[in-house]
Amino acid sequence: MDKHIVELALVMPVYNEQETISKTVTDWEYLLKQLDINYEFHIYDDGSTDNTSKIIKDLAASNPKIAPHFKANTGHGPTSLLGCRENASAKWIFLTDSSNDASFKNFGRMWGMRRTYYFIVAKRKRTLSIEHLIISSLSSIIITLLFKHGIFDVNSPCRLMFCNAFRDIFQKIPEDTYAPNLIITGEACRRQIAMHEMQIETSKTKSKSGYYTKDITLTTAFKVLYQTIMFRLKNLQ
Repeated sequence: MDKHIVELALVMPVYNEQETISKTVTDWEYLLKQLDINYEFHIYDDGSTDNTSKIIKDLAASNPKIAPHFKANTGHGPTSLLGCRENASAKWIFLTDSSNDASFKNFGRMWGMRRTYYFIVAKRKRTLSIEHLIISSLSSIIITLLFKHGIFDVNSPCRLMFCNAFRDIFQKIPEDTYAPNLIITGEACRRQIAMHEMQIETSKTKSKSGYYTKDITLTTAFKVLYQTIMFRLKNLQ
C-alpha cells in the first residue's frame, strides 16, 4: 500500500464533550493502531463553549495523525457534511459521533466488510420513544419513496463510505442541510451502491452533553423531510 495515500479519514463532529472526548480519542487511537490502518483523525469542534477545544488541541499536539478543526456552531449535520467534503481525498471515510458507543465497539467488523461493500451503515438497536419511532419510520419510508430503495436506519451517524462512490454526493448536498445523512443514504440507495446495514447494540444511557441534550422535535423532523424532498426534486434523473 502506498503510505502517502490516506486509507481512512475518521471524521468526528464534537460539541461540548469535555467530560468524555479525551477517552474517546484515546480509545480510537489504540484501535486504529491495532488494525494497522494508515489513518487521519479529523475532529471538528463545532463551536464548543466548554473546555473541549483545549483538550482537542492537547491531544493533537501528542499525535500528528490527529487533525483538529475549529469552527462556528452550525449543528451536527452541517459539520458532518463539511468533514466529509474536506476529507474525501482519502480512500475511505468513517463518519462517527463522539459518544464512543456503537461506532467504536463495532468498527472492526465494519472495516472487515470493506472488500465486499462500498457503504456499511450501522442499524442501531435502540429503545425509542413514540415520537422517535414515528420519525424514524417516516424517514425510512420517505427515503424509499424518493430514491426507490431504502434501509431502516437512514440517519445513522455510524457509517463507512468508499470515497470514490460518494465524493460527488457530498458536493451536491447544500452545506446547511440539517441531516445530510438521510440524503447520503438515499443517493446510495438510488445508485445501488453495494451496501450492508449491520445490526449493532447501543448504550441504554443517553449522553447528557454535546449534541444529545435535546430530543428531536416534530418541527425539526418536518424541516429534515422538506430539505430531503427538495434535494431529490432538484436532482431528478
